[in-house]
Amino acid sequence: MYIVKWTLVVGLPAVAFMLLIDRLGYKRWVFPPYQFYLFNVHEGLATWFGESPPLYHLYVSMPILFTSMLPFVLHGAYLAFARGKTAVGPAVVAVAAMFVFSMVPHMEYRFLYPLLPIGFMYAAVSINSLVGARSGNLEKRPPKNSGNAGARIKGRRLWSTRSIVAYLLVTNVPASLYLNLVHQRGVIDVMAYLRAEAQSGH
Repeated sequence: MYIVKWTLVVGLPAVAFMLLIDRLGYKRWVFPPYQFYLFNVHEGLATWFGESPPLYHLYVSMPILFTSMLPFVLHGAYLAFARGKTAVGPAVVAVAAMFVFSMVPHMEYRFLYPLLPIGFMYAAVSINSLVGARSGNLEKRPPKNSGNAGARIKGRRLWSTRSIVAYLLVTNVPASLYLNLVHQRGVIDVMAYLRAEAQSGH
């Protein structure tokens, strides 16, 4: 009921605003999600652009979108599941969205871009728990009125903020440089050609 309630509270105004914007743009009332369904699912015209395996989003899109952050995303979702229904709500929405998009034969990871904020939220939950985790056991201390309170955690931190940041930089920066400057860089090089053509008047 929690997800249904907030879907109505947030979703209905969002859909109404979307309809209004599309009415202004198309000069008629349209419902793009329904058009998406007709084109991609009912008529199956998405196959013009290629077909993907049913689990494409699971083992291709998710690793591409979250890269080395994916273990933190999964760990954070697990922690949220352990905490109760409220914390796991966004994960349910994300899985449902991925399932719906998997019904379309043609799949691309960019279709799941809206799920990035949800995934990063769970990654933050995971990183926050790991930074606070320590090796060793808890050692009970005397009550508060005796001058000490709570439990003392023996051992050193399993993770530090610096180690996590270093891990993310080492695993993402080289890949981002390669994918942006080397891999399929034809779209970048062609701009210099087009600029030269425009400047020469051709």
